[in-house]
Formats: sequence, C-alpha cells, structure tokens
Amino acid sequence: MTDTHNDPQNTVEQDSEKLLDSRELHRAKKSRKPSWKIQFFAIIVVALVTFMTFSAARYFLAEESQKVETQLKQRMEIMVLERADIFATWLNGMAEQVRPITQSDVFRVFAAEVDLADGDMASVLSPNQDQALENEVGGMEQGFREQLPFMVNALTDLVQDSGHAGAYMLDRRGNTFLTSIDAKPLLQRQKDKALQLFDTKQIAFSPFRESVNGLELDIYIPVLPTEFMENTNDVVGVFIFTVNVTDKFEVLLRPNPISGLDGSYSLFQRIEGQIQEVRAMDNGGIFDTPLTADIFADEGLAFGQRSSFDNMAQVYSFAVPVGEDTDFILAWQTASADARSYLDKLIVNVYLIAILFVLSFLTAFGAFWWRSNSDYNRMMANEYADFARKIARQKKLLNGITSTIKEFITLKDKHGKYVYVNPAFAEAVGRPVDDILGLDSASVLGHRTAERLEKLDEMTLSSNKPTSTVDEIYFQGEKRHVQISKVPLITEEEQSIVTVGRDITDFIEEQERRDKSVKQMVQALVRAVELRDPHLAGHSRRVSEFAGAIAHELSSDAKVKRTVEIAANLSQIGKINIPRDILVAERRLTNEEIDIMQGHVESATKILSEIDFDVPVKQTVSQMYERLDGSGYPHGLKDDEISLEARILGVCDYFCARIEPRSYRQAILPKEAISFLEQNADKYDAKVVQALKQIVHSSLGEKLIASVTVENID
Repeated sequence: MTDTHNDPQNTVEQDSEKLLDSRELHRAKKSRKPSWKIQFFAIIVVALVTFMTFSAARYFLAEESQKVETQLKQRMEIMVLERADIFATWLNGMAEQVRPITQSDVFRVFAAEVDLADGDMASVLSPNQDQALENEVGGMEQGFREQLPFMVNALTDLVQDSGHAGAYMLDRRGNTFLTSIDAKPLLQRQKDKALQLFDTKQIAFSPFRESVNGLELDIYIPVLPTEFMENTNDVVGVFIFTVNVTDKFEVLLRPNPISGLDGSYSLFQRIEGQIQEVRAMDNGGIFDTPLTADIFADEGLAFGQRSSFDNMAQVYSFAVPVGEDTDFILAWQTASADARSYLDKLIVNVYLIAILFVLSFLTAFGAFWWRSNSDYNRMMANEYADFARKIARQKKLLNGITSTIKEFITLKDKHGKYVYVNPAFAEAVGRPVDDILGLDSASVLGHRTAERLEKLDEMTLSSNKPTSTVDEIYFQGEKRHVQISKVPLITEEEQSIVTVGRDITDFIEEQERRDKSVKQMVQALVRAVELRDPHLAGHSRRVSEFAGAIAHELSSDAKVKRTVEIAANLSQIGKINIPRDILVAERRLTNEEIDIMQGHVESATKILSEIDFDVPVKQTVSQMYERLDGSGYPHGLKDDEISLEARILGVCDYFCARIEPRSYRQAILPKEAISFLEQNADKYDAKVVQALKQIVHSSLGEKLIASVTVENID
C-alpha cells in the first residue's frame, strides 16, 4: 500500500485543491460584495436619516426653549404682579390704619382753624376763638385749649399702639403745629414732600430711609375740612406718620416657597433722579446702584434675559411699579442657568435619544444589509450586543431621570392594577415599588379614595380624553391636596391609564390663609360700619345669610354665593363717609339728606376698588340699589344690566331692613315685606323673591328673623 502523505503527486494535488477552494471562496465573497452603487445608496440613506433625525431634534428643542421662556414669563409676571398688589395693599392698609385720626372732625376742624389763622396758634387757642368755635360748630363742648391735650394723646396712643415712630400735623407753610409725644424733628425734605399735598390732594409715601430702628417711611395724608366749614381751602393741613417697616418689609420681599421658582425679589426706589435698592435682610438698608433712572419705564421692566442688576450674572428679570403715584419698583430675577436647567437636561436627553435612534437605525440597516452575507454574521451579532448595551445605558439614564421627578407617576392596566409606579409615588405611600405593582388603588390608597379615582378612570377611558381634578388623599395618615391628571393610553392590545399627581398642599393652605385674611378684613370693616350706625348691627350678617341661601338655590356656581356673602357684609361700608347725624336721625330724612345718604354707594365703590377680590364684589355692591324698571340708583340700570348677585342683594337688603325697627318707624311682619316685594315685580326679580319666600319659612329663615327680636331686646 502506498503512503500518500509522502507521495509528491498527492501533495501537488492537495495544494491544487486548496488553491482552487481559495479562488472559489474569493469569487463567492466577491459575488456577495455589494457594488459601489449600492454602497453609495446606503451611505445616502444613512446620511439622510441622520440629518432628518438631528434636524427634528433641533426643531423640537427650539420649540421647547420657546415654551420654557413663555412659561417662565407667565409665572414671573403672575408672581411679581401679585406681590406688587400685596405691597400696594400693605401701603394703603397703613394709610387706612390711621383713618380714625385723619378723618376725625376734631383734628380736621383744628387744622382748618389754623389754616384760616395763617398758622397763628395763639389766636386759634385764645378763649375768644374757643367761644366762636363753639357758636359755629354748635356740638363741640370744649374749645381747642381743652382739646389740644386730647389730640396730642390721641396721636401718641396711635403711634405707640401701631409701633410708628412719630406723627405730625403741618400747615401750608411747613410749620408743625401738632405732634405726638417724643416725635423727632422733621427734616426739610419731609416738609417739602408734605407741602406738595396742598396741590396734589392725594395720599403719598416717602422713599424708604435708614434709621437706628431699621427701615422707615413716611405716610403723607391731606387733611380736608369738614362739610360745615365755610371759606376754607380744599386742603387745610397735612398729616405725616413715620412708620417702622423693617419686619413687615422683610416678609413682603420673601419669595413664596410654593412657586417652585428659584430667584429673589428686589425693591428699588427713585429718589432725586437716582435708583436705590432697599433691602431688609440681616445686612439690609438703602444701597445706591449703578442703575440709571431711565432703566425702569412707567410700566416697569419688560420680561427678558439680561445682566443682573449688579452685573454679576445673566438672569431673566421682570419689574413693575408698586401701586399708583409711588416711587417704588418691584423686580424679580432668576438666574438663567437655573431657569434653563430643565432645558439643558432636555437637550442632553433629546440628543441621546437622537443618537440612540440613529444607532438603532444603523444597527437595523446593517442587520438587513449583511443578513445575506454569512461572513458578517459575527459582526452583526456584535452590533446587536452593542445596541443592547446602549439601550441598557439609556434605560438606566431614563430611570435615573424618572427617579428624580417629584410628581407621582403611575400606570394602571384596564383591570385597575398598577403596572408601573415611580419612586416618588412609592415614597409617598410608604411602600417599596415592587410591593405596589399588581395591586389596585383600594389596596394602596384606601377604599374611599379608590372609589373617587376609579370614577375618574372610567370617565377618562369613556371620553378618551385627558381629565384633571384636585382631590384630598391621605398618604401614610397625612392629608395632602393633590392635583391629579389622567391620560388614556389605548392600543389595539389593551387599555391603560397614565396618572400624574402633583402635591399642591402648600399652595392650597396658602390660599386658605389668604381667604381667612379676607374674611377677617371684611369682619373688621363691618364692625367699623356698625359702630357708626347702631341700626346696622346684625343687618349685614342677616343679608349675607339670606343672600347666600338664595344664591345656593338659584345658581350652581359657587362664585355667586361667595360674591353675595362678601358683598352683603360690605354693602354698607360706604356709610362710613355719611355724617353721623344723618345716619342716626330719629326722623325721616329730607330730600337733600336722602341724596347724601344715597352717596354711600359711590363711597363703597371707591373703598372696595382698593381691595383685590377674586369675585365681582365691587360691581355687586354698586348695583344692589338698582331696580329692574330703572328707578334705582346710582346709575338707573335696568333688567339684565343688573347682575344676578346685585338682584339677590337688593331683595334681601329691602326685606331685612323692613323687618328691622328703626328710630323713625316700626318693623313690619316678614309676610308684609314679602307681599310688598311680590307686588313690585317690575322692580324686584320674581325668581329671587320666590326663593326668599321659601327660605323665610325654613328653619334658617326663622332663626334669622328671630335674631332681629333678640338684638332689639339687647
């Protein structure tokens, strides 16, 4: 047998076969290798997809950038305008706080006499002048010599009780003729500011200034003569009240924590053509700034991105003037880096997603391209492995982003079972994420909460539209106010619901505190009116309760009831400006006195225009004495020109006034008052009268009517 391994012939044949096989393999590889046209087409496709992907990403980011700036602009404008209104209300409130002094007849007559005497205090305080004043005024039991200590003590008590630094009265020559005890001497600029009020006749505020006790400002209030004073000027003197504002000012400039917007308020004031910044923190005070006077226009500083006020960084800023005719400008600035932090993260994520998409396309395209080429199967497997690793990294990144979101995000299937919850939700309910998955709302949040949420789920799926609500949910035994948004996620295979919840407890509690403050303010105003006119004791409260019950019967809008209840309590506020002898007259008023009395509506409208309500209180008070036939006052409105709230108050005010006794007449029976209203359907809304009639015969009506008798006995 021949040994083929050592046979030269066999060796040559084997080498020839190997060479042939290598040539065949080369030809096979060459036959499978794509032509240059196909390769060029593939490059064009990849380049086009890449270009379109990144163009779409840039377009999306440009839209989001615009949206972020728009939302930031809206939030900043709301914050600054609201805080400026609060600041202006605070300033006006300080002026209202001293109203018992500035509107006192004693001070006004005294100022008028000093003005008529050209500042000669000796003649004003002479015995002959006291006797002349008593003869002229008639009701004044003592002259100014006896009243002067009382006026000084009244000013001093006001200063001490309100924490002011001093109070003064000046004549038109700038001379101080009355001050509180221990008041510091006035500066010349304070006198110059006061003298301007003899021309402007308007309340004014000085710029803030530093003192040993902190920040101070002056309130300048013109003194007007009383109605019976003749041959007097429009303004006979000026009150100056120096107020220490450090503590309150710091609160007013403190950012609202529930706004969720980083930044700070700044208060500027114009003084002698310069712009100063007023600070009230630990290192507070008045600071000169490099800002020019023309940087703030009449309407403030428009929203925009610019250098900060100290030129240290780029910020978004916005500013508005505080109130009318003041030198104060309130501004807010947020660092551009903070405002755009969300956008920067979004840019990274969008471009990561774009890269991921392009990589995915390349991988898929490469898989298709090399599918028929067995020589590249291993390369294709490696590409898939790289793709899987990129997906894992991207998933990890997205999970990290989701974990940092504070909103509660959940996904439930059509059976109401949780298939996804984010860490924020799991932390809120106090359970691990894995323990929540597969459970329903009742097992996680309780049956009552689950029933309400399931109804919202049904509404969302049936309408196939997003739904939103605000609900009270107990998380680990603590009640929280949550803004809930639900979005249907419907595919051919299944129905799911995506829920996003935001904890707005701080915002709701802040709103409740604000409502409480408004209610306390209303009660204080009502007490002020009732002290002026004893006949109004309990009247506004009864009108409010009757009107609230009628509004509940006639309208499902909660704002209508809130409007009539507040407006009823404030409906008589204008009578503060009506002379007391007319208010308490034990006789029927003359036509002239009736005209004066009816002027309380215009006074009320002016007073309420300074207060920011979220419902149309001022309009309702101004229309409550209008009648359907146009016979009412002050504007003679008719029919639908009168709001429903005003028609309700008109009926209730008449009814309560007639069943209450007055010094010049007896009360009538409730049925007689209702009979009169029914007989005058051309003046009073028949629907409102009918609703009143039903309420009068209810337990609430009987209780309110009984209170009239009890108050008269007291």
